[in-house]
Amino acid sequence: MEGSRPRIDLIDCPKGIKVRFKIRVQPICSVTGYIDECEAIIEYLSDGRCLEIYSLLQYVLSYNRVTLTNEELADKIYRDLMEELNNQTLQVKVRCMYQNAVLEIEIP
Repeated sequence: MEGSRPRIDLIDCPKGIKVRFKIRVQPICSVTGYIDECEAIIEYLSDGRCLEIYSLLQYVLSYNRVTLTNEELADKIYRDLMEELNNQTLQVKVRCMYQNAVLEIEIP
């Protein structure tokens, strides 16, 4: 499903709280063609606005069964969330589990 993604909504929340979301996602590896078992980890320090969990969940899950590299996945999520949240403390990690290894990509 390349194209439009679900809208990401923001809600009011207290300033200065650390927010962390962990969402499982299963993109298709553009190299192997296999489904990757990944976890998107989204963290930031609240500036009075927070990502609304249901819309964020729908947005991240829209990458299930989408063909792309794990690096592309992390970059797309980071860029889209930064566009909405515009929070310099935003960090996006994508952690993918393989048989005997874990790949972790962190932006920025």
